[in-house]
Amino acid sequence: MGEFVKRARVQKSWTQEQLAGAAQLSVRTVQRAEMTGVMGAETLQALAGALGISIEEVRRGQTDAELNSDAEQVEAFLKNHEIVSLSEIRTGHELGALFRQTIHAHVTDVDSSIAQLPRELFAQLETGLSAWADMWDQIPATNRLQAEAEWTTLLAGLREAGCAVTAGINPEPMSFFAPGLGRKAMLWSVLYVVASPASAPRLVVARRRDAAGS
Repeated sequence: MGEFVKRARVQKSWTQEQLAGAAQLSVRTVQRAEMTGVMGAETLQALAGALGISIEEVRRGQTDAELNSDAEQVEAFLKNHEIVSLSEIRTGHELGALFRQTIHAHVTDVDSSIAQLPRELFAQLETGLSAWADMWDQIPATNRLQAEAEWTTLLAGLREAGCAVTAGINPEPMSFFAPGLGRKAMLWSVLYVVASPASAPRLVVARRRDAAGS
């Protein structure tokens, strides 16, 4: 709350002394409120009244206009994007389980903050995914086990390097041209695999909808 009170004061181009005078509080009380965010009910009411904002806005740390603006931005974003949920992948077997589903395409991404070493490890993981993606159900079980073991080693190395790998499958509409039939549409299962900091693993990705609004 303190930062919000300070921001509201600065927007009015007021000093702490001016706010204290308008709220009929001591300067020390205003300083303490801005620094710690701790204020009693009377102080909260006095500051809100002086700043021309509601008590709820101070408690929330956001004006009603800012809240409505954020909600509108989120609504507009969701109108043009689809949110894909991801889960952390810790073993090659978990990746293999995703491939056992019908996967038509896969998308990989590396967070910009990831260092060079985990980038190189993730690149090796990407190579393996690309090599086996289209034929996972067709290769011998021993080859699948070997691939999963290699992925487990790479995933362990990524965790040691402070990197988390998350993945998820999303059904997405795709269109294609069929001779004699014209343009056809079908749902493709797309696998997303993402490398991000282990301290803040990415658990969603936003996929931009196409012009048809899919």
